[in-house]
Amino acid sequence: MIERIIEEARSWIGTPFYPHVAIKGVGADCVTFALRVFQSAGAIPESQALPEYSLDGGSHLQESAVTNWLAATGYFHKVQTAPGIGDVITFKVGRVDHHVGIVVAKTKFVHCIRRYGVVESDLRDETWSSRLKSIWRPFISC
Repeated sequence: MIERIIEEARSWIGTPFYPHVAIKGVGADCVTFALRVFQSAGAIPESQALPEYSLDGGSHLQESAVTNWLAATGYFHKVQTAPGIGDVITFKVGRVDHHVGIVVAKTKFVHCIRRYGVVESDLRDETWSSRLKSIWRPFISC
């Protein structure tokens, strides 16, 4: 299952950024991308709904809609270890965790960001390592 998640995440690379959409090659944002990867890999059901979120929510919310959603799905649990392959990781943007990616290698993750779309980045890059806030492991990898 983890291999399918990694393969699916990387198959989205190059998809442009487009908010609240998840169509490979057409458009996605970080949350819709992550959800669709896990659904396409068969790790969570197609019926799993997206959280209600706004792109600027990190600037004004007191708590993270994204981490609340991850906890509420029942398909992920928060861990206090180093990120593992297949984990969903969150990053602080503004006041709260408001960006997600999927770990695809020991120091690499795939995510969708404005102006760049879906890309693979390095967790050792200070841009990301300084903002890493939480790690959510899918129950399938336990």
